[in-house]
Amino acid sequence: MRELRGFAVWLFWGLPVVVVGFGGVSAAVLVPVSSAANRQQIESLYCPGSGVLPPVLAGREAESAVLDAFRRKLLGGAPIPRDGVIYGPMGNGKTVLVESFRRACAGQGIPDHRFVDTYASSLSSLDRLLQALLPVGVDSGLAKRLKEAKSVQALSVQVALGDSKVPTVAEVLTARAADGPLVMAVDEAHMLTVEVGRELLNASQAVRKRGLPFFFLLAGTPNLRARVRSMGATFWGRSERMPVGRLSRAATRRALVEPLAQFGVAFEAEALDLAMADIVGYSYFVQLWGESLTNTKAGAPRGASVSVGDAERASSVFALKRDDYCRDRYEELRDGACSAWSPRWQGGLSAGPRFGGSASGNGTGLRAAHRSRLRLVG
Repeated sequence: MRELRGFAVWLFWGLPVVVVGFGGVSAAVLVPVSSAANRQQIESLYCPGSGVLPPVLAGREAESAVLDAFRRKLLGGAPIPRDGVIYGPMGNGKTVLVESFRRACAGQGIPDHRFVDTYASSLSSLDRLLQALLPVGVDSGLAKRLKEAKSVQALSVQVALGDSKVPTVAEVLTARAADGPLVMAVDEAHMLTVEVGRELLNASQAVRKRGLPFFFLLAGTPNLRARVRSMGATFWGRSERMPVGRLSRAATRRALVEPLAQFGVAFEAEALDLAMADIVGYSYFVQLWGESLTNTKAGAPRGASVSVGDAERASSVFALKRDDYCRDRYEELRDGACSAWSPRWQGGLSAGPRFGGSASGNGTGLRAAHRSRLRLVG
């Protein structure tokens, strides 16, 4: 509490309120200070899904340092010896890492128009790839050549016809990198077609051989390795690999606790233990649990702490969302979308004892069945 000549400011579930005093006696009237704005801030603290940067990016310091080293090399004009790849189970922060890297580049000399950030699903053909590589809103010579072409057909067809009007992927990347540092990041790269993937990997190697400041980054699930091998490329062995999995207990605690701490809200020890048991070190679950807490707690403030009762209520909300998420992931496995996921990554999908029955079980329930399926596909 801070004394301010006759009244004081308290934090009440992170919301500042005024306690008016008369002659040394505090009145029983609480007057919120910007309570609606603060409540909105609290409710939007945690951001599960969509690759939005969390309020605290904890446990990814090593990967961030590797990416920052590549950024420094690009700006310093040093040759980039290899491409980068971030891989791990869904929901472990790969997209967040790419976004964090993009923001770091934007703030340190590599603006957004020099950072080609895209998804594999947007690169369904070589034509789409070429279009993605062209500077947005810039009428460059390469863009003009594409506009003048009667049609932008598949690159292999254009090359076979000897049509020099349409540039190759390597030509586009070379021309852009010659103008200054260039980064291309492809998320969900495990979904790249063999044709597009092979063209990109070969083009990246060709540009780097010229000593141009170009960094190529892929992010995908663990089956990205098998996908790259299907392209007949040696990319995997030559790349800077950054596997991401579950967070440590310390990193999980930071990611959950620190955002609320800035509002003066602390966790009771037992409440934090309950949350940690639910989250099991899974990055996405940190945000999902935090959202479940703030959406219920902010609406009914009970003090500047998270009690066991608060945690239990949040846990109930969280459990429903978590189970839906896990069922979606298991259905993808069943449908073969992620058939190359290995049992070593099961921890990234562990749902805790509440998913599919009790912790002991008897060989029954969704959890045991799907773990067996994971072993089979791994």
